[in-house]
Amino acid sequence: MTHSPRSARRLATALVSVGLAAIMASGTVIAGTPVTNGYRDHTYAGGAFRPTADKGQSKLWYTSDGQWWAGMFRYTASPAVSENRIWKLTADKTGWLLSATVVDARDASHGDYLWDEASDTLYVASVGPIPDTTPTTTIADGIRIFKYAYSAGVYTPAATYPKTVPNTNSAAGSSGGAATVTIAKDSTGDLWVVWPKNGQVRYSRSEDDGDTWSAPAQLPTQVGNSIKQSPIDNDNDTAVVVAFGAGSADQIGIAWSDHDEQPTVGDNGYYFSALDAGADPTVEANWTPVTEPLPTTLTSGLGERADNHINIKATSDGSLYMVGKTGADTANCATNKQRSLIEVFERTPGGTWSAHLAGTVGDCNTRAQILISEQLDTAYLFLTSPNGGGAVYTKSAPLNGTDAFDFRGAADQTVQRGIPFIRSATETLIDDPSTTKQVVTNSSGITVIANNVRSVAQTTGKYFFHNVMNLPSNDATPPSGSVSINGGAAMTSSTTVSVAVPATDTGGSGMSLVRLSNAADMSGSTTYVYTTPISWTLPAGDGNKTVYAEWRDAAGNWSATSSDSINLNTTDTVAPTVPGTPTHRFLGSGRYGFPVRLDWAASTDAIGPVTYKIQLSLNGAAFADFATSPTNGYSLDLSHSSFTYRFRVAACDAVQCSAYRTGPAFTTKSYSESNVATKYSGTWSLYSSSVYAGGKARLTGTAGRSASLTFVGNQVAWLSRTGTTFGSARVYIDGTLVKTVSLYSTSPVDRKLAYVKTWTTAGTHTIRIVVVGTAGHPRVTHDQFYVIR
Repeated sequence: MTHSPRSARRLATALVSVGLAAIMASGTVIAGTPVTNGYRDHTYAGGAFRPTADKGQSKLWYTSDGQWWAGMFRYTASPAVSENRIWKLTADKTGWLLSATVVDARDASHGDYLWDEASDTLYVASVGPIPDTTPTTTIADGIRIFKYAYSAGVYTPAATYPKTVPNTNSAAGSSGGAATVTIAKDSTGDLWVVWPKNGQVRYSRSEDDGDTWSAPAQLPTQVGNSIKQSPIDNDNDTAVVVAFGAGSADQIGIAWSDHDEQPTVGDNGYYFSALDAGADPTVEANWTPVTEPLPTTLTSGLGERADNHINIKATSDGSLYMVGKTGADTANCATNKQRSLIEVFERTPGGTWSAHLAGTVGDCNTRAQILISEQLDTAYLFLTSPNGGGAVYTKSAPLNGTDAFDFRGAADQTVQRGIPFIRSATETLIDDPSTTKQVVTNSSGITVIANNVRSVAQTTGKYFFHNVMNLPSNDATPPSGSVSINGGAAMTSSTTVSVAVPATDTGGSGMSLVRLSNAADMSGSTTYVYTTPISWTLPAGDGNKTVYAEWRDAAGNWSATSSDSINLNTTDTVAPTVPGTPTHRFLGSGRYGFPVRLDWAASTDAIGPVTYKIQLSLNGAAFADFATSPTNGYSLDLSHSSFTYRFRVAACDAVQCSAYRTGPAFTTKSYSESNVATKYSGTWSLYSSSVYAGGKARLTGTAGRSASLTFVGNQVAWLSRTGTTFGSARVYIDGTLVKTVSLYSTSPVDRKLAYVKTWTTAGTHTIRIVVVGTAGHPRVTHDQFYVIR
């Protein structure tokens, strides 16, 4: 359980940076900043602390047009304003529009928002925190009720509101306020608020649509079994109210936690009692007997069997779905990882409860919220992990069928926090997810808000966050995915491998689970909340091993089986031999780059074939990965610019690599047909065409005309073009005829290495090409001279 200093809720309004102090007028759109998952929104500060809390409350609602709204703080430093306002989600769902409607100007308050679609009315129950010390004067920290009529996007406060529930303000010698409060409306139109106070589950009812409220009373069925009270709000027990029923909210239910260890530890747990709408709540017999949703079968040996975490939702058939925390978490969730921590409880319309595992201590989930899609027959959970804040994750499961309530697979030692939903690389203490009381649909989708938790002393950098999720009206299409073991490697020497299992859910309900097996029939499989990659153990014994995977979406559709194989060889403990020193030479025609071939002596390996890893140092920089090759050679196109290259090569089998062998450094230089260093005798016409390197070349058919270059290097190449109209040219090196080259070919060849010369060491040399003037096809093209030094 996270304990937060009470003083944080009394934090005085402080000046912040100019950027955070900008005045936000009503109608202002505050654009969200994309983070790793979701959006970072506007700031909160002043006395506000954890403004999207508490667990049983809902800060969001959506209207019949599918528009999402939220109750969030508006904060400015100058003028000093810190108050709850109504905000509208923008059309692109990436930010919020500030409305003119103030809900509660008490910046340390926390409210619960109830949208009544039948009357287009918004109700809010809001309360201030419990005083730190016994009051000596009256403090306006009691439960306030706000009511707004909604029309055409405008919320109009009801006259004479807000109302204050009697006897909930602090007075001299009497502590008011509460750790939390929730609100519900039953089918008779009665409004109910419920809150924990002084070891009691208290309620108040309004029979006139919120105008007057009854004096607070203890829930009759809770009398005699106290709940925990503490001067620290977050360490109190909690209580929530929900209206439910088949077709109409003809019942009021109250759920509460008890972890005060009174009269015994075995007395701790979650409890529930219900009343028919319109019945007298002061008569204990009108309430259903207290039931305990938390069976000991899931929590045997845990001692404390409840924490003050409750979020509850109702569906149209009269069912209730509640998510709670067992309080079994250990320090940093480091031990007892397999114990049940987060559980989802279902209450059937007949009143029968069942409990289902949603998270273990190893998952370190907390402050869970539950949403129901009746269209998809699916439950979605939104949970923080780890304790104290981190990111908001989601888990999901169908409500019926063979996979009903399977949110994470077995209670094993693996950490399965969920699928990231709101996460930031820079704000790493995101907590307190909140959403709507309503059933979600394809029209609404899902919206969740959260806040980041900052220390007491910090008044800047406090943000709201949100993310959205679209939903379909139905989903019968399974996900599809692929499997890759160790990045597609052919061999491994370890039975522990990394299995990548990326998948997509085209049906739209969202990814939920993935399961892996070493058997084609998926026997012995292990199920995880969808994530990739997954550390997996292959069966012992050398040989070919196959890993199989299947994926499930939130609606319960399982995919077909996919697989990947790898050769397990635990005896391969020797790396391949070091390859020979890489050499470089001109090789290749028809390429636009500087055509070079690397070669090296092959390596050997005792077990199997090797591949070669090539690294490059460019202009003296550090070596970096450049390419891989299945053979002991590699052809590449280098830049026409003057760069210095140095390559090194290692041989790798499926398990390990040899040391690198480094080749000599060399510099490339190209001389185009128009380079001033190239000398021509006679006229060589200039032609432009994409068939030439650089787009241009020189051409002549007159015998005796020449092109020459004096250079420093140890390799030189002449680049030309061949075809049916081309003839021969004599090549002279340092004044000596070395070769007569024919450029004739029946099919054209562009950018051909017509002649290449290599020396052992670099020196000053001259290459000269002289046109022969071949009868009928005399042309000779000069495209480039290439030099390596």
